[in-house]
Amino acid sequence: MEENDASFMKTIEDVKSAEQKAEELREDARQNAEKISLSAKKKAEDIRLEGEKKALELKEKQISEGKKATEKEVKKILSSAEKKAEQIKGKKVNSKGISNLMDNFLKSFQ
Repeated sequence: MEENDASFMKTIEDVKSAEQKAEELREDARQNAEKISLSAKKKAEDIRLEGEKKALELKEKQISEGKKATEKEVKKILSSAEKKAEQIKGKKVNSKGISNLMDNFLKSFQ
C-alpha cells in the first residue's frame, strides 16, 4: 500500500509541477504578446507620423508651385497692361479732335 501511496504522491507532485510549468509558459506568452503589441503600436504610430510628414511636404510643394504659377501669370498681366498703357500714352490727339472736344465741352454749358 505504501508503494501505491508513494506512486500517488509522485503523481500529485508531477501534476503540480506540470501546472506550475504551464503557468510559467502562460505568463511568458502573455509578456511576449504584450511586447509584440507595444512594438506594433509603435510601428503603426511611426508609419502614421511619416505619412503625415509626407502629406505636409506634398501640400507645401503644391502651394509653392501654385504660388509660382500665380506670380508668373500676374507678371504677364502686368507686363501686358504696361504695354497697353504705353501705347495709350503714345497716341497723340490731332488738333481737329481737340477743337471738336472743346466745342462739345463749351456747348454743354449753354
